[in-house]
Amino acid sequence: MRSPLVLIFTLLVLSFVREASGQTLTSAIEAAWERHAELTTLQARKAELEARRRSADAWLPNAPVATLGYRDDRLGRDRGLREYELEVGTPVWLPGEGRATRRVVDAESDRLDAQIVQQRLAVAGEVRDAYWAYRLAERAVDVAKRRLGSARILEGDVGRQVRSGQAARTDALLARAERLEVQRSLQEQETALREARIAFTTLTGIARPPAVAVTPLSERSVVEHPRLVALRASGAVARANIGLARIQDRDSPEVSLFTRLERDDRDTPNATSFGVRVRIPFATEGRNAPRRAAAQSELAQSNAELGMAERQVLAEIERARAGHGDAQSQLRLAVDRRGTLAEHVGLLARARAAGDIGLSELIRARSQLFDAEIDAARAEIAVEQTRSRLAQALGLDP
Repeated sequence: MRSPLVLIFTLLVLSFVREASGQTLTSAIEAAWERHAELTTLQARKAELEARRRSADAWLPNAPVATLGYRDDRLGRDRGLREYELEVGTPVWLPGEGRATRRVVDAESDRLDAQIVQQRLAVAGEVRDAYWAYRLAERAVDVAKRRLGSARILEGDVGRQVRSGQAARTDALLARAERLEVQRSLQEQETALREARIAFTTLTGIARPPAVAVTPLSERSVVEHPRLVALRASGAVARANIGLARIQDRDSPEVSLFTRLERDDRDTPNATSFGVRVRIPFATEGRNAPRRAAAQSELAQSNAELGMAERQVLAEIERARAGHGDAQSQLRLAVDRRGTLAEHVGLLARARAAGDIGLSELIRARSQLFDAEIDAARAEIAVEQTRSRLAQALGLDP
């Protein structure tokens, strides 16, 4: 038997707060759904299933067939034999075949809906990853711009000191080299930001990723994960196919009505007759055994995949929850380090103004401070990104 796991978790769930104006991450994900090729293909299959459902509800399994026949003896004795025949026949459902076919179509329709939800979740995950990659690059650019502004101020101050004879030319060169290095770093960060924006736009069609505020995580009961729902739906399709294979153990019987107009020779008047013809196929093991085996194999595969998927989903949720906790711890450490280095730079700036230390030591400390600011920004983004990954692992889209 399958594991009785029904996936009832009382877990933390992500909810997004929309801004008063502009796009939200939810609308960006919806835009990506509309552009996604596989989702469009899955949606198009609904028309196919609806046509099959109408066919299963029809009176006949297939279309009727008309047969015309003619016979004479002109190439033989030519005594005037003539015969005309018209036959109209139709296949008929086997007992219970129509209902079983409808059950298969309904099960496939449920599976299609579940697959659409699963694919929507996968696309939502891609958009979430692209969004947070953009936000991380954006924060890195902001830090680099502030660092460049600070480097330019330092370069100007040192330049004035050199001109007034209060500092050596080497300090001016060192300050200029620092500004050029920061400027180069900013260009790299801006390139990364542009690439992240292009990736997001390609996925969603939205030119600029939206700004989104995230509420604290709240508790909510999660009943089913879309991936597991889709696999259970596949199992239902397999069981419906097994039932259909039991009923559909032979070709459809056929019932025909025919009329015949005939004469034996030229002196005999035409005679008209009517009749009924029934065609009854027989069931054979050679025909049915492969179909039953294929349906059983499909069910066994679905059950095996469901059991594995349940374990994987549990592991993904546990991993995502642990990652979110780790990210929060990393953020606290990064913020403490940034504050410590900021105080350290302030003390070194006063020491240099007093002439106690050289410029190189201050620049080195300032570089460490800006690196710490980037690390803190990354840690802040990581907290929100791991929230998003937890929501993804739980099977929640916006």
